[in-house]
Amino acid sequence: MRKLFLICLVMSISLSGCDYLKDLVDFPEFGSEYDVVVNRVGYNVNINNMTATVMEVDKSIGDTIITIPGSIQLNGRSFMVTSIGRNSFQGTKMTQVILPQSIEKIGIAAFYKCDRLKKIYLPSGLKKIEQNAFMESGLTELTIPASVAEIEVWSVKGCMALEKITVEDSEEPLSFEIEIYSNSTPENQKRFRELYAGRTIRYIVDVPLMKLTFGEYVQYVGTMNGLYISKPLQIWCYSSTPPSGNLRLSNAAIMESELYVPEDYFDVYEQDSSWGRFWNIYPI
Repeated sequence: MRKLFLICLVMSISLSGCDYLKDLVDFPEFGSEYDVVVNRVGYNVNINNMTATVMEVDKSIGDTIITIPGSIQLNGRSFMVTSIGRNSFQGTKMTQVILPQSIEKIGIAAFYKCDRLKKIYLPSGLKKIEQNAFMESGLTELTIPASVAEIEVWSVKGCMALEKITVEDSEEPLSFEIEIYSNSTPENQKRFRELYAGRTIRYIVDVPLMKLTFGEYVQYVGTMNGLYISKPLQIWCYSSTPPSGNLRLSNAAIMESELYVPEDYFDVYEQDSSWGRFWNIYPI
């Protein structure tokens, strides 16, 4: 009897300890084990610099808006969430994602094939976006903060619903390839309508269908293989100096496009060997 009582007591203590651990870290029912799971999001922590990385989002979560916190708690200590890990959101059904100001990096294919993701709010402290970050997602708009120093290749490739990209103003050129692509299937044609380039961009593969704007810090366009404009377009240039570069234009683009330039520098644009080719130039 005494022996049975002791066995029951040990089992009770063990189970209580497990329940305590489960409550402490919100033990996941999905994927691999992580250091912390909060609201169905798994994180790993770095003890050396007290930071945390989003590692996986539970794919069973339905259409919703998800907000990543700026910090998480583990054993009474606070860890700042600074990065979105590789493939962490891949294939989830989120419609909107709000990231904290603490995020500095978005990892490889972090939002790959998130076809229901319409909006993501990128923080002003973001520094790097790795390759395939938003590839084949359902984004309709994307704003790249001025703080971003590097965007790796194919980050928006296959984003067929993407209508507008805004790259915020900065004097530093950006290694960014705007490449969306389209195919012969009518329902899969790209909807890219508008680009605001607030800084020099490495390579604009896909020119928007309606409006292309260059901010005052853009020094050159048409890098690498040049900027080819095949159809009539609204083009706005805010730089006092016409951006240099390999500007290639079809006859339709020359004759029917509308070019808007700073009023004080209208003559400069009109006499430029590239920009002066447009037939319709108007002062802003």
